Amino acid sequence: MGVSLESLPEAGRVQYSIVSGDPEGFFAVEEEQVGGISVLHIRTKTGLRDVLNRERQSSYTITTTAEIRSSTNVVYSATTTIHVEVEDTNDNIPLFFPDSYTVDAPEDLLLNTRLVQVKAHDADSGRNGEVYYYLSDAMTNLFAVHPITGVVSLTRSLQGHITKEFHIKVLARDRGSDVEFLRESAIGQADVTVSVVAMNNSPPKIAVRHLPSVVEHAHAHIYGIITVTDPDDGPSGEIELVEIVDGDHDRVFSIGRGEKPNEYNLMVLRLLDRELAPAGFNLTIRATDRGRPRASADKSVSVVIADVNDHAPVFIPKEYDVSISEEAPPNTPVVRLFAIDSDLGKNGEVTFEIVSGNPDRKFEINSATGVISTADWLDAESKSYFSLTVAAMDSASPAVRRQSTTGVIIRVLDSNDNAPTFLNIDDVVEVNENEPAGSFVIRVAASDSDSSENGFLSYSLVNGNQVPFTIDPFDGIIRTAKVLDFETGKKSYTLRVKVSDWGQPYKHETQTIIQVTVKDINDNRPQFLTSDCSGWISVNTHKDRPIVTLKAVDLDADTRVRYQLIGNTNRDCWFIDPDLGTITANCNLRAAVLLRARTKTVMLNVTASDGRYMSDPVMVTLNVYDPQYNDPENMYYARDVTCRPNEIAREYIDVELSAHVTEMSGNEEYQAIQPYVSENFHAPIISSKTPISVEVPENALVGSEVLVIAATDKDRSFDGRLVYAIASGNIDSVFEINMITGVVRLSAALDREKRALYVLNITVYDSGQPRLSSSINVTVQIMDINDNAPQFLRFSYHLHLPENMKIGTSVAQLQAVDADEGNNALVTYKLISNTRQFRLNSNSGILELVAPLDREKIDQYELKVRAWDGGEDERRYSDVVVHITVLDINDCAPDFGAAKFISISVPEDYPVGAVVAIMQATDLDVGQSAVVSYSFVEDDNANFRIDKETGVVRITSPLDFEKTRLHNLTIKASDKGFPPLHSFAQLIIHVEDVEETIVTHEFKQRIARGWIRENEPPGTLATTLAVSGERHPRLQFAITDGDGHGYFAVNSRGKA
Repeated sequence: MGVSLESLPEAGRVQYSIVSGDPEGFFAVEEEQVGGISVLHIRTKTGLRDVLNRERQSSYTITTTAEIRSSTNVVYSATTTIHVEVEDTNDNIPLFFPDSYTVDAPEDLLLNTRLVQVKAHDADSGRNGEVYYYLSDAMTNLFAVHPITGVVSLTRSLQGHITKEFHIKVLARDRGSDVEFLRESAIGQADVTVSVVAMNNSPPKIAVRHLPSVVEHAHAHIYGIITVTDPDDGPSGEIELVEIVDGDHDRVFSIGRGEKPNEYNLMVLRLLDRELAPAGFNLTIRATDRGRPRASADKSVSVVIADVNDHAPVFIPKEYDVSISEEAPPNTPVVRLFAIDSDLGKNGEVTFEIVSGNPDRKFEINSATGVISTADWLDAESKSYFSLTVAAMDSASPAVRRQSTTGVIIRVLDSNDNAPTFLNIDDVVEVNENEPAGSFVIRVAASDSDSSENGFLSYSLVNGNQVPFTIDPFDGIIRTAKVLDFETGKKSYTLRVKVSDWGQPYKHETQTIIQVTVKDINDNRPQFLTSDCSGWISVNTHKDRPIVTLKAVDLDADTRVRYQLIGNTNRDCWFIDPDLGTITANCNLRAAVLLRARTKTVMLNVTASDGRYMSDPVMVTLNVYDPQYNDPENMYYARDVTCRPNEIAREYIDVELSAHVTEMSGNEEYQAIQPYVSENFHAPIISSKTPISVEVPENALVGSEVLVIAATDKDRSFDGRLVYAIASGNIDSVFEINMITGVVRLSAALDREKRALYVLNITVYDSGQPRLSSSINVTVQIMDINDNAPQFLRFSYHLHLPENMKIGTSVAQLQAVDADEGNNALVTYKLISNTRQFRLNSNSGILELVAPLDREKIDQYELKVRAWDGGEDERRYSDVVVHITVLDINDCAPDFGAAKFISISVPEDYPVGAVVAIMQATDLDVGQSAVVSYSFVEDDNANFRIDKETGVVRITSPLDFEKTRLHNLTIKASDKGFPPLHSFAQLIIHVEDVEETIVTHEFKQRIARGWIRENEPPGTLATTLAVSGERHPRLQFAITDGDGHGYFAVNSRGKA
């Protein structure tokens, strides 16, 4: 810097002075003229007590004035500002602030994680102020400090160390070359305290030892012992709380301290009732430690409540009131009782028994199903009401067995099994003739033991021919239908009286015979059958010899007709038999009649009387002759006396004959039509078309028809009325038969898996006395329905397979069974999960390995396997999960990955102990096969060491660029498998040169002068710059200013 003098006339010497910027007076100015330029030199003053201190002030801005006085005493001046930088000398050491550090390090801190950053400051500049950090213990493997950043990091795990506090000395030195490396006064020091904080790495571990079950209603007791451990150290390993967090909503349980420090008692607080919690309790127990943050673990504890037989069966409904027809044959179901027991197992299995009300054993009960059936024929007339007491008992041991009872009212319904019976009545009655129509004859009465309509009676006359009588159908009174005439009608009637009940569909009837006799009333005069009788009689006719007999009839019954002669007839000579009507001579006719003549006519008047009425007289004219004169041959005999028939009498005779014929025909009708008399000759005949074997699907609805038993009976009426019953084989009470129609239906659900075949003995009874019956055995085959899915024999499968298992190996055979039969039970298998490693045989269920396993890629498989049955309409299935764990084999060598080849550069002044590289390899195996150790292949390297556990490479001795510029380290990573596998990595360390000694050169001349002609070619030497002292081999020159156009250059030898 200077002042050009060429433009100044009469220029003299230039006077320079510092006007500002140097308050301490460290600088002085000097002037030197070079040609036409006055050069300003600024230097430090000598002899001062104080010196420049770059650390106190590293630069000065000095204002300098230049003045020149001309010969004419004119002062010319100029002012400039000069910036002065104070160059550093390594006169300071690094200083830490702060000089102590405390850090908490979690024990599970990851390797190479920053713990703390220390900071040291060196007031020097440049390399003199650049600080290197290092540890006082250069051989430690636990910590490292970055030489440049001062970050202290962890290089080995803190877990497992007994020491819980580490004291580290971190040293700092600058990179200045004029400071001895190991001189303590040139080294800064900081203390780092690392406190290992026990981390809550592991949650508590809960183990429970408990009883198999809690007996309900037992007194409070300890159900289980809970042991809680925590492998952590410090508060993290201490248990703060053990509690029940779920499954105990009613606070039945509690947890208290046990005898040992880590034991707790799971206690039952009050009596338990299994029926209120039939599934028991699923408690969730949580243990919480004192760590920060807190860690907890849960464990499920199942509490099974052992059943105590504390409940008796309960009938539903509480009482039963049912009815059954009295014609129900034995083994007819009456009612099905239901009872439930809240207890479990045998304590809840209910059986039934009739305990009273069945003295004649008319009923029986199926002890398992509770179906009450008839055991004998019932008779509503003898007993129509039964009150049974039925007990429902559980199946516990006799000492604790419980039971309850219910009342079963069975009302026996009348079925019209009794015929009406006539009460004592007269079988012969009389009725007077001539009584008006509607006259009372007799009242018949009957009774019927049946009830209701079966006991209501109706009366009727069932004569084949019409009779002149009627009967009231309700009260049984027989009356005349018309006026009866004894003489012209029948003298006696045989009435067939029938009484019928009102039963349906068959009526019982009974008949009786009543003989009605018409009682004669004397209401007719005797009538002679002949009149106008005449004839000849000999005088020689003997006395008492009948001359003629007159016949008179009287239509009245039992009327005695008497005859007599009336008029002036000589009664002494003639006689008529009053009873027979025979006229005889009662005297010597010759003397009395023919006394004066040969012939004489005698006229006799004869009448007939019934005691009340007299008949009209009949004239009998007798010509008495003497045979001596007239008829000597017949002198002793009368000739026939003839009479003329009386027409009126003939009419009476016809009436008599007609009445007689009618009466006879009535007797014949009575004899021909006899009332029906019941007699049971024939047993029922079961139709040959009735199947002896039927098939029923097991899903048939209750009430479905199974079959129809068809039977006939040749007998009539009730003798041919049939009823049906299942006599035996209805083991589970699943069938019922309509006793009237013979239709067999389902009364309960079927389950082929429980019972596949029933042999029913079905009996058909008629209603005659005695009853006759026929039976048939019908086999009922329960046809399978696909109502069961296949069930695997295990809930799940857990397999452990080595990853080197050969392809084609059968790893497991899965098996499922189906309770159905036939195709419905035919099980096939399917692998639902998508996998290339396994194949499942659909028929055998064999699971086979078909592709290599590689645990490092997939270490767990969860395969869902489905078992299908062979159902046609709807296939059923169930699933199972196969858990496959692939076991490791040492098939993976440690892998350095991208760090297989590393090239780094390290300054040669890096401190000993500094970490230069972290060679980490990963091993995909597990266990010991994944534990990697590190080493140098050639263990004669004196400058570096490697941590065998972490692969951290550190400097063990100072590097020297001049001796070794490159270190080629081969690092071996070995696992601990059997056999061990190895891999290698290459670490190339380039040592960077660091100028150990800083050589300062000064130009020998402050101003170097040089000349050059214009138009000289490039490369022409202008001048040579000379420096003092021994030239450094790598000394370099550079033009810093004044060559704005780039005309000049300077080489390493100082030639410009």
